[in-house]
Parts: sequence; C-alpha cells; structure tokens
Amino acid sequence: MVANVERRREPRMQANCSVKIFDPASRRYAAGVTRNVSTTGALIELHRPISIPTGEAVGVVIDYTNCAGAINQGDFSAATIARREFGAGQRLVAVHFVCPQQTPTAAAA
Repeated sequence: MVANVERRREPRMQANCSVKIFDPASRRYAAGVTRNVSTTGALIELHRPISIPTGEAVGVVIDYTNCAGAINQGDFSAATIARREFGAGQRLVAVHFVCPQQTPTAAAA
C-alpha cells in the first residue's frame, strides 16, 4: 500500500477536535480526536481500538466549538467506516459521511 495516497474527493482541513463514534450494534461510544476533516469524511485517532469493521454504519459527533483549526456546531452525522489502521501505537479510523457536511470555517484571529 502506498503511503499518503489522497482518497478524499474534497479538500481536507487540519483540525484537532474532540469526536465520538457511536456503534449502533454495541450501543457504545468510542472517543477520539480528529486529525483532519472535509465535507465528505474525517480521519480520527481513537483513544482505544474499536471492533467496528470497515463498511459498517456508525454515528459521528465532532465538537467544533473548542477545536484548534475550526469553528462550527457539532452535530450527529451518519457515516461508514472507510478504513482502519491499528498498530504501532496508532488507532486511526477514516469515516465517510453519508451526507456531505458543512465545511468548518477557519478560526478567525
């Protein structure tokens, strides 16, 4: 697999925001932090690994209110797990939003 291959159709914005992924099957949340977001998806570093398989439907809540790099209202968004990377101290999950999201705006000085 080639590293750093761009998979998203929309531009990404670096953002360090609190996030939770909701697994409907287990009815549990997994907390983490976004690495970047776009209107069509997000790359999330989780605090602990999850057992949700690729392609599974999940809910995502991103808190843009106290987020370095973005200002927006956090909402519950339907998404699917696009890929997972666990190992070597990383717990990364890429999610694809079912409906495109409003792009967060850059923080004003």
